[in-house]
Amino acid sequence: MGVAEIEGFYYGKTGTSFGIQSSLLLCPGSNYGKILILNNTSDAAIDDWAHLYNVVETDLIMFPKINLLRHLKEDFITDHKKAKERFMVLAKEEDKYHNTNLNFTLNALAYELMYVDENPGKAVEILRFAIQEFPEDGNLHDSLGEAYFVAKNYVESQKSYTKALEINPDNNNAKAYLSEIEKRMQ
Repeated sequence: MGVAEIEGFYYGKTGTSFGIQSSLLLCPGSNYGKILILNNTSDAAIDDWAHLYNVVETDLIMFPKINLLRHLKEDFITDHKKAKERFMVLAKEEDKYHNTNLNFTLNALAYELMYVDENPGKAVEILRFAIQEFPEDGNLHDSLGEAYFVAKNYVESQKSYTKALEINPDNNNAKAYLSEIEKRMQ
């Protein structure tokens, strides 16, 4: 539940049951809604569903704002520094754009590159850039660990997860990955 600028009060729910992945978005005040149903729970299908949910949901709930991640994705892939400059200018126009938090946007882009575009190498590149900008963001180090893990670079993955744990000792995800990496490196 929440309140959006255009839609007013909204309610969203997601879940999985009997092989069906679904999401529901209702905006009663603006007489608007969306249902997304996927009849497959394979890893690939779940990745597709998550991508649709994260992209479509965010775009729709903030309609008519422009998703800054979508707008600058190619720029971030080709020229990080130029894209960052454009991002910093456009992010100030909060009435026109959403996803105006740079570390969140870079992290989301990295996950899209990793799982939707199946390009963990580019995800690593984006996350390394993000960490240069936000060196104390433990979530970015955790995500970089995952990108290296997906790329099967366990040594670098281990370093990133260790750093994530230094920043946040309660990071159970990093602990689980470090345990798995240790098994794989034996």
